[in-house]
Amino acid sequence: LEAKGPDFVGEGWNGLGPAPSTHWIPAREANKQRARERVLRMSADGGCSWYAALKLGFSMDPPPDCVILMAAGEPRDGKDVLLRLEDINPRRIPIHCLAVEQAGSPARGLAALATATKGSFGVVHNGTLRTGRAAEERTDPKYD
Repeated sequence: LEAKGPDFVGEGWNGLGPAPSTHWIPAREANKQRARERVLRMSADGGCSWYAALKLGFSMDPPPDCVILMAAGEPRDGKDVLLRLEDINPRRIPIHCLAVEQAGSPARGLAALATATKGSFGVVHNGTLRTGRAAEERTDPKYD
């Protein structure tokens, strides 16, 4: 998603005030390729924000059936999002979470978010996708 508005990280909406109007992007091959390229350019250095991305996704019309949240690091607002989940996600839309090359604490937060919303949880660790019990194991503090 891309939306115009106040910004403190270089691109997109920062979560302050009402969510800006945005639209669904057709799943054409060119759009999927552009999304893949953007994901590959991202770095796993933490400091991400879950709130703005989730709030923007939940404000779409029509609303999504589910949301997929990929994160590569410890969020600035993960605990706040978990505490304010009913306000952020009043429709109780499932959030499927994927921790990208960040096991331990960052993965624990995503696992908690997925569980709270009846979503699924996975971890990409050392280049391998893990789901189920193998993903849960990667939330252990020994991976911090």
